[in-house]
Amino acid sequence: MTGTQTHRQWMLAACVLMAGGPASAEPRVIDLDPAQTQILFLAWAFGILPVQGSFARFHGTLSYDPSQPGLCDVTISLDVASLVMDDKDTRVFVISPEFLNVVDWPDITYQGTCQQPGIAGELRLHGVTRVLGLSVKREAGRFNAEATLRRADWGMTGHPMLVGPYVHIRISADLPLPP
Repeated sequence: MTGTQTHRQWMLAACVLMAGGPASAEPRVIDLDPAQTQILFLAWAFGILPVQGSFARFHGTLSYDPSQPGLCDVTISLDVASLVMDDKDTRVFVISPEFLNVVDWPDITYQGTCQQPGIAGELRLHGVTRVLGLSVKREAGRFNAEATLRRADWGMTGHPMLVGPYVHIRISADLPLPP
């Protein structure tokens, strides 16, 4: 097989994935775990300093039908204690009772379904369950979902002058090429 033929096959596979692919009898289920998925957040201290973190332990699924890319189901449960941040003191502050409160609420969960143009679902965070929509972008081999939430809506009102009112969330998962 020539390099041109290999390139064409990869391009065809990418086009099939981006376009939704041929009709399938059953939805595909992708495990959302740390091996191929990232769950990140970004907040702003004092409204100007970025504070970033990610989670190392979580599990979930993304179920979708390649022939109907607008339909999907997503479930995710993450372990708050697995929070990873560059600064150890900031991490301790974020998992404290004033924010994520890992002792009383050790898990964060999200469950949603695709509804054009994104995902409609519910986030349970800090003991509060509320509606949270995610915007979705599908790129070659990646599924990205993002949202911005207002901390106070989930009962996290500590240190309003120190920590900004909003937190941006991003879930990014590898999509395997179709068989």
